[in-house]
Amino acid sequence: MTKNNLLSEKLNYIGASDTPTHLHLCSYNAEEVQSFQENNLEKIIPSLKEDHINWIQVHGLQNTEMVHQICRHFCIDFLTIQDILNSKHLTKIEEHDTYNVVILKQLLTADSKEFVPQQLCIVQGKDFVLTFTESETDFFNEIHTALEKNVLKIRNRQSDFLLSVILNSVMASFMSIISEMEDQLEDLEELFLSPFPSAADAQPGIEEIQRYRKNYRLIKKCIFPLKEQMSKLLHEENQLLHKANRPFFNDVNDHLQFILQTLEGCRDLLSAMVDLYLSNNDQRMNGIMKQLTIVSTIFIPLTFLAGIWGMNFQWMPELGWKYGYLFAWAKALCDLTAVKCDIGIRLRKAYKEKNIPSLEDCIQRMERIVVLTQNYYDKFKDVWFRSYKPFGFELQDARIGGVIHRVKHCIERTKQYIEGKIPCIEELDATQYDVFGGKEKFGKKIGAQWDYKRIITTGNTIF
Repeated sequence: MTKNNLLSEKLNYIGASDTPTHLHLCSYNAEEVQSFQENNLEKIIPSLKEDHINWIQVHGLQNTEMVHQICRHFCIDFLTIQDILNSKHLTKIEEHDTYNVVILKQLLTADSKEFVPQQLCIVQGKDFVLTFTESETDFFNEIHTALEKNVLKIRNRQSDFLLSVILNSVMASFMSIISEMEDQLEDLEELFLSPFPSAADAQPGIEEIQRYRKNYRLIKKCIFPLKEQMSKLLHEENQLLHKANRPFFNDVNDHLQFILQTLEGCRDLLSAMVDLYLSNNDQRMNGIMKQLTIVSTIFIPLTFLAGIWGMNFQWMPELGWKYGYLFAWAKALCDLTAVKCDIGIRLRKAYKEKNIPSLEDCIQRMERIVVLTQNYYDKFKDVWFRSYKPFGFELQDARIGGVIHRVKHCIERTKQYIEGKIPCIEELDATQYDVFGGKEKFGKKIGAQWDYKRIITTGNTIF
């Protein structure tokens, strides 16, 4: 449980770094720059000069007493000291009477090439700048070099210019990270879009995408709060920011906006790559299903034949007659075709003759078809979901379900006609197609019960 800091006068470092606390003083003016590095504040204080800008770098926050002494020397309030010692503190910018406080996050690269956030606290007063970091870092080396060479007349300016330089260095670090990340994501996208990736450039998996998503969330967590906080530093009433140095802070804000825009672009790229990954997975699944279908098409007939000839019956059609089994198969096929066409012919004939008992018999036949089709659907669905899971079943669902609903529609229309709710069944009154053009087929007139044209009409929606 997190404790309320307002109810405690004891200072505690909240963090994971074990770096011993040590100090680095850089004191400068227009004529000179001096550097001191000590582990004891008492040795640093005599080196502080009133006509210089005193920049004290505190590396490591284990020694809370030393941090307290430094802050007390520069009249930093107790709550600010608590925020400095809390490495998990949210990003914030505050203006006080005699100093400005900036608390933000840096990103360091670990040995595993993953980003590790580190808190950076900056306290800027009239003639001093205090920086607090959790561990030893070479982040400020470039600024030290600029002070020694007096780049941009840095030693001739006030402490707020040093603050802008430090903030610009932080923004430059984020710009480098986010730009590199954007380039890597674009290369990754090219791999996803490549139709024939080489073995060396194999398409990445979801693990790599997730790594970039993790880095994106971390960068966003570090930089996004500055979007709202920066305005607190740039308002006109801040007496510690001189008018001559405000363009440099505006430059910091411009870099921040660039980072935020690039970050949004990375978010879009990540979202697109997730979609591409899922699409590529679907394509691979379709390819596998295609191969399995080809294999099944080859082996299913063989399995069928093995099942037929593997049955142990005493009496089978081919045992008594040489061609009996062949003709038995032909008869079974003809019976199946007859069942398919019979209901349509029966229904049309009964309707034309206005034979109510025959229509009721057709309704019973169609209800039986619905029951048998539904039973087949249930068993087929069970087998499918055991073998293929849900993929591809929507097509079978539409086909089998369509048959059931068309037959039910036919039953409903026929019942309405029998009950006198409709004067006629328009589907059965529709003009019939003359599929053979009035010509003879196979040397004879096509007729009798198997005349196909008798069931095909312009309104044929159910047969």
